[in-house]
Parts: sequence; C-alpha cells; structure tokens
Amino acid sequence: MSSDFTTKLMRLFGVDSEPVEETDEVEDLGDAPKARNARLVAMPSPAQAEVLVLEPRTFDDSMALVTHLREKRAIILNLHLLPAEQVQRLVDFVAGATYAIDGNQERISDRIFAFSPSNVKINAQRQNEQPWGILPGGGHRDLAYKVN
Repeated sequence: MSSDFTTKLMRLFGVDSEPVEETDEVEDLGDAPKARNARLVAMPSPAQAEVLVLEPRTFDDSMALVTHLREKRAIILNLHLLPAEQVQRLVDFVAGATYAIDGNQERISDRIFAFSPSNVKINAQRQNEQPWGILPGGGHRDLAYKVN
C-alpha cells in the first residue's frame, strides 16, 4: 500500500516513477553567442512604477527618502512642514543622492521638489525657459537649488 501511495503522491507532484537516463552529451548551439559573466538585473515594468508624495518633518527623514530612490521609486517632496534651517540641507542631501544614482530632479515650486531614479525621466520645460543645463551664451546651470 505504501508503494501505491508513493506513486500517487509522485504523480500528484508531476514526478514520474520511471528513472530518467542521464547523459553527458552537450547540445551544440552552433554560432549562438556565448554569455560570459552574464548578470541578470531586474528591470521594473511600467506597472511597477511608483511615485510617492512625501512631507518630511525633520532632516532625519532624509535616509528614508534616499531608500525610496534606490528602490526605483520617484518622490515628490513637499517641504512646507520642514523647519526653514533644514530645508536647504535636506534638498542638497537628496539631490546629491539622486545624482549618485544617475537620477533626475526638478524644482516644482519654492518648497516642492521632484526626484526620480534613473528609470523615470522628468520632463518639465516651462514656457520661455531654456532646457536644463543650457544657458544663453553656452553656460551651464548649477546642479544645486537655492531654496528661499
């Protein structure tokens, strides 16, 4: 009876009771390219894209903000609740982290900023404004924002 039970259990899990012959033959792939040191990287799909609207209250929240960016989540920061002396410090910290991960950043208003990882592009060109980084005369803008 135990043999019958084992057979049924193996069939339930899709395992044949017949032994499978193992061979040492290698299948020839012809001219197919061979992968050397191939790495698989998870790419977030558009369905996984997420934008968080956050209102940090202290500079101590900055590490959580950077963690969201590292996890491929875009963030919009509303800094109106943050004390004035910490606003510039937090913006500089998050902007530096965004730059380090090849992300994007955009100032929306005086105390509202958008930061995104490299997989999310921010396209915000206002009327009568030059594209990011290009100034009349060929100069470049500073990467840091001055917060009032």
